[in-house]
Amino acid sequence: MYNDILTNMKEKKWVKCENDKIVAGVCAGLARHLGSDINLTRVAVFFAMLASGGIIFWAYIAAIIILPKGDCAEIEVTKTWVRCTNEKIIGGVSSGFAKFIGADVGLIRIIFFIGIFLTGGALFWTYIAALIMLPEGEC
Repeated sequence: MYNDILTNMKEKKWVKCENDKIVAGVCAGLARHLGSDINLTRVAVFFAMLASGGIIFWAYIAAIIILPKGDCAEIEVTKTWVRCTNEKIIGGVSSGFAKFIGADVGLIRIIFFIGIFLTGGALFWTYIAALIMLPEGEC
């Protein structure tokens, strides 16, 4: 698996995706480059921005300036993280994440709740961002 990821990274350049962007296409390009889910990448980058005290924010700004623009039409996703509309308590983020990784939804909800306090609120704001960024779907 590790060799597959390295081969995938060598074959594809990291570019800003012009056709699949929310802000500048940096996260979409990173997801394509790593072969990961675009929604997971966006939420993880947002969390990293909050948890790093702004260091990742400045790295994101640098990526906007440095990375070339490109077309990311060949992104192929077999499964994606969505907000579950049929199994939600608040917004369906936890149930969607549990379905995405194949875990128990109760455990994920407890981890999110405890994580809010352990991260100084960064996970709370990440949850709010996920409510905005993630598409709705059936789980």
